[in-house]
Amino acid sequence: MRVGYARVSTGEQDDALIQQISRLEKAGAVKIYSDIKSGKSSNRNEFNKMLALCRQGKITEVVVTRVDRLARSVMAISKAIALFEEMDIKLDILDAPVEDISNPFSKFSINQMGALAQFESDLLQNRVKHGYAYFREQCKAPPQPPFGYVRVNEKYEPDMAVRECGKTNWVVAREIIDWFLSNRASVRKAIQWIHDTYGLRFSTTGFTNWIKNPTLRGHTRYNAKFNNNRPEKWDLRLDTHPALIDDQICKEIELVLDNNK
Repeated sequence: MRVGYARVSTGEQDDALIQQISRLEKAGAVKIYSDIKSGKSSNRNEFNKMLALCRQGKITEVVVTRVDRLARSVMAISKAIALFEEMDIKLDILDAPVEDISNPFSKFSINQMGALAQFESDLLQNRVKHGYAYFREQCKAPPQPPFGYVRVNEKYEPDMAVRECGKTNWVVAREIIDWFLSNRASVRKAIQWIHDTYGLRFSTTGFTNWIKNPTLRGHTRYNAKFNNNRPEKWDLRLDTHPALIDDQICKEIELVLDNNK
């Protein structure tokens, strides 16, 4: 069976994925496996399905548009080539045809292409890393500001948009905190009160993360995407914008949350 494999790194590259699939179909692939995943990732469902069928001897040819669609790692490409060679599977690279993957010159060519793919990936990763470091050095505010704030000129500012109740989001945010502390309320009770009073919806986790967010104390927080409950992993830049609460109120919040537990 002649199959094709297509891959792009993100969902924003849908057109590129469609183009790859179209070319693979024209090249005679009867089934096409595709992933939207980094070429450095080993956790690619469709790629791994294809390799499993290769091991079972159900695939005789694999077609890709470029060798970096297989992977952007020399090691991963080498493993795939070794499997194809072991199972006597032909590899057809549309943009750089190789006659026989068991041929030393073909292997050398594929390894060169694989090394270049990894080099390009490493360069891109470094550019992203340096760009993010610069972003932090400038204390630029991450997207999606917490309730009570807006992002203006890449900085957090109080959200002065007026709600139906006639109060700004900035004022409402402070009233929520004051009510939570004065009533020593549970998180669930606070969420219900917020919805009944202002029509705002919070989940239990969402409210807890919001009220503990150091952004409310005037600090810009980085590295929080997968570390909401691991403040030791945060990178904080202090006093970067107007604070909604001070450190004393933050301590009171922590005490109420501990009592909730």
